[in-house]
Amino acid sequence: MVISVVTCLKEDFPNMTFAPSTPDTHDFNTTIIYTCDVGYQYSSGDLVRTCDATGNWSGAEPVCDGRYWSFSDIPALVNNFSYQR
Repeated sequence: MVISVVTCLKEDFPNMTFAPSTPDTHDFNTTIIYTCDVGYQYSSGDLVRTCDATGNWSGAEPVCDGRYWSFSDIPALVNNFSYQR
């Protein structure tokens, strides 16, 4: 009897991060939650995806696009700012 381990390849999408973070693969039934980076807004796809039994991710690829600024973004923008002379 041969037992194979089902994994899904790590997917990176522009303008977003995800958790939990792993090197290159995710095991079967792992659920990933994506979030848009500061200044970007969710526009389509699924922000929660699960590695299925066929080695594919459930749902549609998430998309965060455009630059949308609000006053609530200011603290994160200031903390990520670096000044070089």
